[in-house]
Amino acid sequence: MSESIPDGFRQIPGYPRYAINEGGTVLSACTRGRPSVKNNRPWKDSKHLKPTTSRDGYHSVKLCHDGQSRRVAVHILVLTTFSGPCPSGMECRHIDGNPGNNHRDNLAWGTRSENSQDKLLHGTDSRGERSGLAKLTAVD
Repeated sequence: MSESIPDGFRQIPGYPRYAINEGGTVLSACTRGRPSVKNNRPWKDSKHLKPTTSRDGYHSVKLCHDGQSRRVAVHILVLTTFSGPCPSGMECRHIDGNPGNNHRDNLAWGTRSENSQDKLLHGTDSRGERSGLAKLTAVD
């Protein structure tokens, strides 16, 4: 008897009991406690994971596999699941500059330079008074 992942969701590579949709909603078919086959719930009873938000506005969730747990950024999970693994020398870009918008259409693999240009375009770079090391503001 094979159970299927809910419509609109895909299994996250490397995490067989988790699935994600294009909008960044993560489902878990795991239960609390020691990981084992009998601790897994059917996909129809899966739970939505509530992401935590960093100070920078990025969302992440805690995933477990083979007894190991780790916090993973939702935008990386969406892009990896729907576009494939990160190519060498690339990183995830938020096209609209909003780190909380983890929809597949807003994400792309790109170079560090492209990501920096996006930050300049959207005004989200940390230059000048926005730098954590700034001692003066533009008014000062």
